[in-house]
Amino acid sequence: WRHVFSGAARWADPFFFYPQRGALGYTDAFFLFGLAHAPLRLLGADTFTAYMLVMAGLAAVGFFGFRRLAVRHFGIRPAYAAIGAFLFAFANMDAVKLIHAQAYAAMLLPSLCDLMLSAWAGRRQGWSMVLAAAAGLLYAALFLTGFQTAWFFGLLVLLVVLLHPIIYGPAESRAVAAEMLTTRRPMTIAAACG
Repeated sequence: WRHVFSGAARWADPFFFYPQRGALGYTDAFFLFGLAHAPLRLLGADTFTAYMLVMAGLAAVGFFGFRRLAVRHFGIRPAYAAIGAFLFAFANMDAVKLIHAQAYAAMLLPSLCDLMLSAWAGRRQGWSMVLAAAAGLLYAALFLTGFQTAWFFGLLVLLVVLLHPIIYGPAESRAVAAEMLTTRRPMTIAAACG
């Protein structure tokens, strides 16, 4: 926006699509992708090689994040968790990478869930706050990378919140809400601030 207000750029020509003109609204900002893409470009990789390395790296992050989440927080045996992680990370990789690359930010969602569940299960309050804040920052960065992925994940969490009383009963839901507002309040605030 600084470039737009100074007259150096048109509002419909974001610089990250240079030299393409009139590309505003075609996609997301790819913020997190750029954090990995820029150093690869500085190391001499051409833009397409750097892009494919970022996509391959995201696939690896998705695989290992899913596997860790499944084993650590859901008690799934490592071999079965690896199968699920493989299906999650590699099932439609080419279609997503070529058409809607921003949706590939979904590879970060298992790590986001792992951060929040680790914060919730943490015994040390300070460490739980750090993990929760990191999860909040990662979720915020997802909006700058693949906003549809972040919105759909938020809607999924809202659906889980709405289904919780139906599945576990209203008393259990009230207990979780009370815990969030009392003993887990610092963690909850850290996540929200992040």
